[in-house]
Parts: sequence; C-alpha cells; structure tokens
Amino acid sequence: MLKFERIIARRFFQSRKNKSFVGFITAFAIGGVAIGSAALIITLAIVNGFSAEIQNKLVAFSSHVTISAFSGNSFAFPDSNLNILDSLKFIKKQSPSFSREAIARSGKSIEGVLVNGIIPGKETVQIKKYIIAGHYLQKNDSVKHPIVVGKKMAQLLSLELGSKLTLFGISGMPTPGNMPNVIQGRIVGIYDTGMQGFDDLFIYLPMASVQELFQKPGEITDITLETDNLYNADLYSDSLQNLIRWPYYSRSIFQTQSNLFNWITLQQQMIPIVILVLILIAIVNIVGTILMMIVDKTAEIGILRSMGTDRKQITRIFVFQGMFITGIGLAIGNVIGIGFCILQSQFHLIPLPAEAYFMNTVPILLSVTDIVLVNLMTVILALFASWIPSVVAARLNIADSVRFR
Repeated sequence: MLKFERIIARRFFQSRKNKSFVGFITAFAIGGVAIGSAALIITLAIVNGFSAEIQNKLVAFSSHVTISAFSGNSFAFPDSNLNILDSLKFIKKQSPSFSREAIARSGKSIEGVLVNGIIPGKETVQIKKYIIAGHYLQKNDSVKHPIVVGKKMAQLLSLELGSKLTLFGISGMPTPGNMPNVIQGRIVGIYDTGMQGFDDLFIYLPMASVQELFQKPGEITDITLETDNLYNADLYSDSLQNLIRWPYYSRSIFQTQSNLFNWITLQQQMIPIVILVLILIAIVNIVGTILMMIVDKTAEIGILRSMGTDRKQITRIFVFQGMFITGIGLAIGNVIGIGFCILQSQFHLIPLPAEAYFMNTVPILLSVTDIVLVNLMTVILALFASWIPSVVAARLNIADSVRFR
C-alpha cells in the first residue's frame, strides 16, 4: 500500500547526492541523530554503572538493615527480645557484629580505624570479593588475631601480608585509671574497593578478637540483616522498628549511607535534562533537513501532484525521508554507543580519580531495556518531527510548485 511512497522517497534520498548543500545538510542531520542516540546510550550506561558500582560497594561494607542499641551500647547476644527475627520471611541472613572505633599503630605510624568483628562464614558484609592479597578471615585461622585491612590503610601504615598491627581499644577518655586495651594481630588479607573513606578506615577481625580488644566477652554492637530485596530495605526497617523492643532500633542502608545514595539520586535526576537537550537537537536537525528537501524538490512535488498524487501521499513521502535519516543515524549511533561501552568495560579507556569518585575507571552497565527505549523514543519523535514539514509540502500549490526554480 505504501510501496509507491517508499520508492519515491528513496529516489529523492538518492538523488540528493548531486546536490552538495542539501547532501551536507542531510549528512549533518544523520550525524545529529547518531551522536544524540550514542550519547544517550553511553550516558545511561555510565549512570547505571555508577549506581550499581557504588551500591554494590556500600552493601559490601554494610548490610541491608542493621539493628543496634540506643547510644551505641553493646549488648549480650543472643537476646530473647530479638528472637522474632527468626520468624520473618524477608530476612535471608542475619549476623552479629561488633563495630567500634580504635587506634591502629604500625611502627611509628598511627591511624584511627573502625574495627569490625565478624563471625567468619556467617557475615553479611561482602568484602571477601574485593581481596587483592592474602585471604579473607577464616574459621580456623592459624594466626591468633588475623586482620584484614584496606589497600589505602596498608599504604598509610606501611603494611603488607604478615605485618604486625597493634590495636588500642579506647572506651571513654583515656586516664591513668582508664588505660586502653591492647591486642596485636597480623595482616592476613588486603582488600581494595576504591572507596575513599572506607578502604582507609574499615578493618576486619574475628568477633572474639574484637570482644577481647574492648573487653566485652559475649557482647555485640549490631545485628546485620540481609533481606530478600535491597530496594525494600526502608520498608523492612520500618516494619522491624514496630516489632523489636527498646533499647533496639533498626536502620536501613539507605539511612546509614544516605549521603552517597543522595549523590546517586542527584546523578539520575540529571538524565531527563540531558535526554531533553539531545532530543531537541535531533528534532531541529530533522525538521530543518526535511524543509531543505522540500525546497529542493518543490518542482517534483508539483509534478507528482499534477499526476494525481494526493496530499497524504506527499506527506508520507517526506515522512519516509525523515525515517531514512533516522534509521541511518540510529544504526550509526548504536554502533558507536554500544561499541564504546564494550571497549570501556573491557579496556578501561577512561580513568577516574578514586578519591573523588570511589572507583578508578568509568563503570559501564549496558541495559537492553535502555537501548530499546532510546531507539523507540527517537523513532517516535523523529516521526513527529518529519510529519510537521511534510504537511507543509503537501499543501503547496500545484501550479506554483511546477514553475518553481
């Protein structure tokens, strides 16, 4: 049914090769669609990558939901007041932990650290996958006080595998009557997440070692929970708050790490603005190009109209022209966008300062849904952009069009 319009549109498109100016405008429009679609694909992949990377690293250090005691006090575990956790279906895993500030010394170097005591094999933190040297904490480690530190902390204290590290556990203001407790351990593992403010702060020891450091046998400071859905963490935290008794309270990871999640949200809020600008540029290019085609083919339009071609057919001819431009531009844009994302994922072409972005290279997370939406949205808007000048072409006066030079 539309074969006639497609044939004429293709002939018009191919005949422009002899018209250098119109050909340049067409190439410019194709380039605009290609650059716009490629930029959208790359932008969405980078934003998705940033969100996923930061989220995964935050979960590695924390948990979906954390239950603590008010005032940061430690408490005996197990506690019958928390038995209700065993009956909640949305909790996949729960683990006791002991987290408290301490001072670490290696040689003449001293740093403040956040000591995390865990039970190896039962922890909800996921630091294990970021180990770059040595091993993570094990159930039956031959070292009395095995310690896992971040790469940045290892650099600050000149630590390597097997190095001794002295930890001072402080409770309140140190005085002659309140001396810090001391233990000495050895480095068995070094991790690297690239998270500034985390790798140089968090260190991990077995639960018993941390309880000894702070002289709190049988006590913990938190219960960390892994749920069946990270994105429901706020909802689960609110539900737990209504179920557990004083002196306990629950917090989701979105509350404990709200500053970083707000940063991610701010990045995502900028995407609609970027999309709007790129779409407007593409629409203007297509409208301008179709208008130039109409000027170039005004006489041909008059001849077609005089031969019986109706206005709807003329409109469809130039809509097809716009679709040709859009199709070629999208094909080029997809190749550029997807190709760049694959290259960046494989070869890390663009580095980043880890101290500012919590990672050392631009992360990429390609989504088939995003690619389909970008292409579909571009086609729909290009169809609309092509239709506007096509209606103008269909309403040209036949006699004036034939005489047009």
